[in-house]
Amino acid sequence: MLHYWEEFQSLATKWHPNKAEMNRLCALVEDKCLNHFKNILKKREVNFGQIFDFSFSKETEGSY
Repeated sequence: MLHYWEEFQSLATKWHPNKAEMNRLCALVEDKCLNHFKNILKKREVNFGQIFDFSFSKETEGSY
């Protein structure tokens, strides 16, 4: 979803006749809507990193 938004944003700001209004609208949408999805992705990255570290630490403890 974020990738498609970036594509839309670049096309809209490139081709829309009122570039200032389009930039303002894109910033508003990004601030109000997309930050929610970005935060979800950040949480998933953190959770995955913790799970990944935990699984390796369990495997390496008994291998001494």
